Amino acid sequence: MVLPRELLEKPPLNRIPDLSPSNIRYLTFNVNGIKTLFNYHPWNLLQNDHDALFRALKADIISLQELKINGDGLASTGLLKDYRSFVSIPKSRKGYSGVGLFVRVPLNFDPPHVKACLSVVKAEEGITGTLPSAEDKAQTYDVTPDNIGGYMDSEDMEEMNMTFEELKALDSEGRAAVVELASGTVVFSLYCPANSMGTEEGELFRLRFLEVLLRRCRKLKALGKEVVVMGDINVSLDLIDHAEAINEGIKVNLVKNNLKDGGVAFEKVNKDQCLAFKNRPVRALLQKYVHPTNPYAKASDVSFLYDTTRIIQGRRLAMYTVWNTMTSARQSNYGSRIDLILFSSSSDVDHISKADILPYINGSDHCPVFTDVNVSFVDKLPPSEQKKISFEAKSFYKLVKHRDISSMFGNVAKRSVTPDSDTGNSSGRDTKKPKLQYVSRKKSTTASAQSKIGAFFTQEQLKENKDVSSGPPQEIKAAGPSVKLDSISKLTSLIYSDPPKCRHGEDCVLKTSLKTTSKGRKFWCCPRSAKGSSTELGEHRCEFFEWAKPKGRS
Repeated sequence: MVLPRELLEKPPLNRIPDLSPSNIRYLTFNVNGIKTLFNYHPWNLLQNDHDALFRALKADIISLQELKINGDGLASTGLLKDYRSFVSIPKSRKGYSGVGLFVRVPLNFDPPHVKACLSVVKAEEGITGTLPSAEDKAQTYDVTPDNIGGYMDSEDMEEMNMTFEELKALDSEGRAAVVELASGTVVFSLYCPANSMGTEEGELFRLRFLEVLLRRCRKLKALGKEVVVMGDINVSLDLIDHAEAINEGIKVNLVKNNLKDGGVAFEKVNKDQCLAFKNRPVRALLQKYVHPTNPYAKASDVSFLYDTTRIIQGRRLAMYTVWNTMTSARQSNYGSRIDLILFSSSSDVDHISKADILPYINGSDHCPVFTDVNVSFVDKLPPSEQKKISFEAKSFYKLVKHRDISSMFGNVAKRSVTPDSDTGNSSGRDTKKPKLQYVSRKKSTTASAQSKIGAFFTQEQLKENKDVSSGPPQEIKAAGPSVKLDSISKLTSLIYSDPPKCRHGEDCVLKTSLKTTSKGRKFWCCPRSAKGSSTELGEHRCEFFEWAKPKGRS
C-alpha cells in the first residue's frame, strides 16, 4: 500500500529520523507477536502490510524477533514486494519465538555501494550450521564456498564440553536467521535465550547459545568477513543499562544515587560497582567480546564487536529498550537495554551517522533500535542480478498469498452481462444469480419450529443463489401474505443484523461459505471487487471478515 502523507507527517512516524543519501539503516525490533503489532497505532492503519511497516521505519535491513507465527502467518511475513524475507520458526513449539531478517530490494537509482550492501548472496537458518541445508535437506551446512562458514569444529565442541546433539538443539527454537551481503558483511538476526524461569538447564542453554554465536562471529572475522549482530540479545552490557540493578544497588548502599548528574558522573562516582557488573557468566561473556564504552573498563584480547548505540549516544542514562508491561514500567521508564546492534567493522563504526532508540514507537514491550551507516566507502560491486536463495521464505516455506478472504470459499458462477432495462446499454459489470438456500439443522421433531421460516419461502425461491449479497431487485412471494422487497439486502435484514462497515467504511455484503468445514455459514466481507494475483493482495477489496449472526443471537 502507499503510505498516506498525512500518516507520515503526524506523530509518531514524523519523529523517526530521515535516512540520508548513501546511508543504509539497520533496525531491530522485538515485536512480541507480529500479528499483535498491527493492532496498535499507527500500524493498525497499514492492513498487515509489512512493506509499509518497514518503509514507515525508513529501514533497509530489519531484524524482527518473537514473530510468534505458524504456517498461517508466514505468507504475510514472507511474501513481500520491497524486501527479501528470511524467517526461522521453532521446529516443534508453535506460536513461540521466531525471527525474521528482511533486506530491502535495491532500486535502480540506488548507487552501487548501496546496492552492494543490500544484495544478498547467501543465507541460512540458525547459528550452528547443524540444521538441514536449504539446498539439500539431507545435509547440514559445511565449509564450502557456497555456504557462509565459520561453523563450530570438534575442537570448539571439546572446549565447550558439548555433543553434536546439544549443539544442534541450540537452533531448535527459531532464534536466528543469517545472510551474507555482496559487501562481505554477514548479518545475524537474533532472539537470544533469556532463561526467564531461572533454571540451571536454561542458564546453560543461554550461555552456550551466546558463546557459539560469538565464537562463530570471530571465525567469520578471521575469514576476512565482517559481521553485524542485531536483535534481542537479552543481556545488558553496563550497569547504566539496567534500572533494576541500579535501584537494588542504591537500596543496599552499594551505589551512590547521583543520577541527576548524568551517566559520566554516575560511572565516575560508582566506578567499582560499574566495573563489577558481571554478576552473571552470560554478561561477563558478552562483555569479553564487545569493546567497552565505559571509560574505566579495558578491552579483552578477544574484543572485536562495537556497541553502535553507545558509541553515538555516549553515557546517556535511562536509554532503555524493554519494559515490564505488567507493572506499567514503560510510563516511568523503568527498564533495561538488551536490544543491540553490534558491528565488527571499525570502518563501519567510523561511518555511523546516527544510532538511537525509538521509545515513542508502540506495539510491543520493546522499542525499535536503529543504526545508520554511510556506506559510500564500500568499493565492492553488487552482483549483476539478485541471486535466488533457497532459504528465502517464499521458497523455503513454499508460500502463496491469497488474494482476499473470499478466495477461501471457492468460485461463484457469473451471469452474462445484460443491457440495462432503462437505458438499453450494457451495464459492463458481471452480476451473480441470487440464490437462497435453507437447510434445517434440527431433527424432524422440531419441524413445527422450522415451519415459520419454511412458510416464508416457496420451493422455487429456495433454489435461488446462495450468495445473497448481490442480484437485481425482486419480489419474493410467501405462502401467506406477500412481502415485496426492492433488494436482496432487505431480505437479509429480516434475518440478520445490519451489515458492519468494512475497512473502507462501506456497508459489507453477505456471502455464503462453501468451505467444507463451514459450508452454508454466512459471513460479511468488503463489497468491492477483488483484483490481484496469487502472490499479491488486491488493492480494491480489503481483508475485512466477520461471521454473520441471526438477529437475537449473540
